[in-house]
Amino acid sequence: MSPHQHHDPSIVAAIAVLTVSDTRTPETDRSGPAAMRLLEQASHRVFEYEILPDEPDRVRRRVEAWLDADGSDGVVLNGGTGISVRDRTFEA
Repeated sequence: MSPHQHHDPSIVAAIAVLTVSDTRTPETDRSGPAAMRLLEQASHRVFEYEILPDEPDRVRRRVEAWLDADGSDGVVLNGGTGISVRDRTFEA
């Protein structure tokens, strides 16, 4: 069974999408738009999208603000998964 076979179309979640990257821009980010496209294809609503550098405090503040926003049901993060000194998303 695919994940889409389990989705109840009457349930619509309001989701924010955050790309964590020191190098991506709106023009070069492919993961954020792909996540938004998949969410929207599953009948969810993307209420905000942003790209932030791999700075745990900034990532944490952004995620917390989105989760505290009225009508927010969740946040999807992507990026920040490389293996280097700068990759610290997991700390957030």
